[in-house]
Amino acid sequence: MTWEIDRTRTKLGFSIRHMMIHTVRGVFHDYEADLDIHADDWERSRVVARIQSASVSTQDSLRDGYLTSENFFNPKKYPHIEFTSTSVRKLAGKLTVTGELKIRDRSHPLVLRGTVSGPTGSPGRLSFALSGELEREAYDLVFHGAVESVSVVVGKKVQLDLKIELVDR
Repeated sequence: MTWEIDRTRTKLGFSIRHMMIHTVRGVFHDYEADLDIHADDWERSRVVARIQSASVSTQDSLRDGYLTSENFFNPKKYPHIEFTSTSVRKLAGKLTVTGELKIRDRSHPLVLRGTVSGPTGSPGRLSFALSGELEREAYDLVFHGAVESVSVVVGKKVQLDLKIELVDR
């Protein structure tokens, strides 16, 4: 089947601790994916996703300006964050998607775990709720100056929270 992302029902979210008392949440608004999904044989499935790094939003213009500067995501030099799956498995109703996540010029393994619902309806729909965690410093995502020298200001672990709905076209 050929699947497309339903952008009205999809959210590519993340969160990170700030000042040890607050969680900053954000999303990426602009993305695309090549999807080869086989709900009858998950191990044949493959995903290649490209997220526009400049499309980050935390609802704070100063923070978003820093995230899209050359000091952080640097979208002029690295316009995409890329994920390429290497394995998709479903066991006892739980889905595990393993792959390589590339941010800037660094690639590291990433495991996403969660659930899948569907396919249901006409046209067919699949719904995914996946989460994972990454170490931002492994991707050279550091805050310059005094902020980084005090690790309690900005957390080092980024939680990913993906809600993805696909529609059969």
